[in-house]
Amino acid sequence: MVAGMESEIDHKRLISNLSAKERRDLCAQSDKAGLVHLGMHLGLIACLGAAIALGLPGWQVLLLPQGVLLVFLFTALHETTHQTAFATDRFNIWTARLCAFVVFLGPDHFRYFHMAHHRFTHDPENDPELASPKPQTLRGYLIYLTGVPEWIWRIKTLVRNAAGRNRDVFVPKRGQKRVRTEARVALGLYALLFTGFSSTLLWVWLVPMLLGGPF
Repeated sequence: MVAGMESEIDHKRLISNLSAKERRDLCAQSDKAGLVHLGMHLGLIACLGAAIALGLPGWQVLLLPQGVLLVFLFTALHETTHQTAFATDRFNIWTARLCAFVVFLGPDHFRYFHMAHHRFTHDPENDPELASPKPQTLRGYLIYLTGVPEWIWRIKTLVRNAAGRNRDVFVPKRGQKRVRTEARVALGLYALLFTGFSSTLLWVWLVPMLLGGPF
């Protein structure tokens, strides 16, 4: 956008001026493109994870980029939740499940949460993103930036949902069983993984995730 023209052209006007073909081209979905992006992302995670697990020289330096790659799987979760990453639904569904598992979220619970956010954006009574108070002090903001409160919320939510104690108004009755089941499956898999590979996963997954949280 040309400087000084913001008052004359905004995004709504720009979109309204697009032709039907231009809109179709901009919104085109591709399994191939989506799989290439996902493969590159997961490939980088696998390469850095292997280097860390093997203790290659300088592996400590890789913890931060590994963490950034891991936490940004949330963006893949976001797009697959909207079913915009792939043309084929099952690719969106299974990628969302994988990414949600890595970042400690329930895919169906997140979908209900996020769709309610879009439906009631900035509505203090119904937007779930406004359910928790935002930081009011510099100290509170710095704590928020660490990402630790978010990780705590995610784990507590999974445990609550697995226990069948979900009371979120944005989760419909028909979705309660799915939310409960996905949380139980996730917690069971976490238990198996961290029982068998606790030391490796600590450095390949958990520590990097904490370092990448602020990003």
